[in-house]
Amino acid sequence: MFTLILIIIFVIYTFFLLTRKSKPSIGERSTSKLRFLNFMLLVLLIGLVILANYNIYLRGYWTTKILIWVFILTSMILFAFEYRPTLNPITRTLYGFFFYLPIACIPLCFIPFLGWAIVLGIYGYTIGDENDIKYSDNKYRLQQTYKGFMAPASAPDLFVKNGIFEYKEKPLDVRYLGDCDSIKINDLSNKKIKIIFYHGGHFTNEKDPIEVNVDLEK
Repeated sequence: MFTLILIIIFVIYTFFLLTRKSKPSIGERSTSKLRFLNFMLLVLLIGLVILANYNIYLRGYWTTKILIWVFILTSMILFAFEYRPTLNPITRTLYGFFFYLPIACIPLCFIPFLGWAIVLGIYGYTIGDENDIKYSDNKYRLQQTYKGFMAPASAPDLFVKNGIFEYKEKPLDVRYLGDCDSIKINDLSNKKIKIIFYHGGHFTNEKDPIEVNVDLEK
């Protein structure tokens, strides 16, 4: 996903620079449709931020990240190639912010500690890594979520899937995780599960699996 995003951003910047003098546009009709899509994505993302405060998310590790990047990329395209006679100063400023955001990340890398913290924060929340998914089936997902630059390692977060949404449960009460060989989840009841971490004795002398009973809140 990261490589694809970089390629798309590179193409947008390259085409923008090469055609800057001629100022081409995608046309009034295409601009109107893309603005509508961009606006609906903005409303949806604001709604998702509100739901996240209640530990409710759209189902899927990549879903929200993809929506974020579709919004950012459409904003960049609108800033560079929208139909000029319909310019709106407010939306133009919003599009411009996201257009220059990737470029702004470059000088941030040269700021010790704080700059890297910001860049890695953007990467952690909007790009992600498939290795963050420690376990996933049609009911549950264990995911190592980004908690901040140089944040201490912790047990993965448990998400319970239900329809198009998933619910983040309270932090797991587990004394050890490490690099697990495998993870298994068993249903004990409708509101209780057992998570079994098979760690193979990494960093410890223990070879028995660690079992954690979890009372589901959602």
